Order: sequence, then C-alpha cells, then structure tokens
Amino acid sequence: MKLLIESIQILGRFATEIGNRANLIADFGFPKTGFNNPKTKELTLLNSLFYMSVIDAYSYLNEYDQMFGVKTEPNFNERVVEVKSINRSFITKIKEWKELGNFRNQLL
Repeated sequence: MKLLIESIQILGRFATEIGNRANLIADFGFPKTGFNNPKTKELTLLNSLFYMSVIDAYSYLNEYDQMFGVKTEPNFNERVVEVKSINRSFITKIKEWKELGNFRNQLL
C-alpha cells in the first residue's frame, strides 16, 4: 500500500500546484490581455509560473506512466486501471506536446 499512497500523494501535489499556477495566471489577466508589454515583475512571475507548470507536468507524466500502476501493489491494479481509463483524455492531451521533455530539459 505504501507505493500506491506515495504515488497518489505525488500526483496530487503536482495536480494541485499546476492548478494553482493556472489560477494565478488567470488572476493576473494574462489570457485576456495577452503578453504585450507586461510589467517586468509580472513577466518574471508569469515566466516562473509557466516554467514550473511545464516542469511539473512532465514530472506528473513520469510518475503517472512509470510508477502509478506499474509499481503499485498488485491488489490495487484494477482500481488503477479504472482511474487511468477515466484520465485517458487528459493524459492524451498533455502528451500531444511531443517536445515537452526537451522543453523541460532546456528550462532546467
């Protein structure tokens, strides 16, 4: 049970952080106003929020693909398969960005 709990905690933390950053970006009004001539502090904050979201999205995918269900205790496999089927469209959408790993590596 330890592996499943650790994996769920990691995935939950990534999901929460990415969601919080998306809300902050929206709160700053960037989707409405665009990125034209933002103040230096705002641009720095936006870059930080965006970059950390990219890094966490890639880390989320790694945890999801390499640990969650793969190294989870066998007695939880059915539930994990069910959760993964529910999340399939979300994960597929993230994986459409084929260069996400390379971009993340450049950010680091």
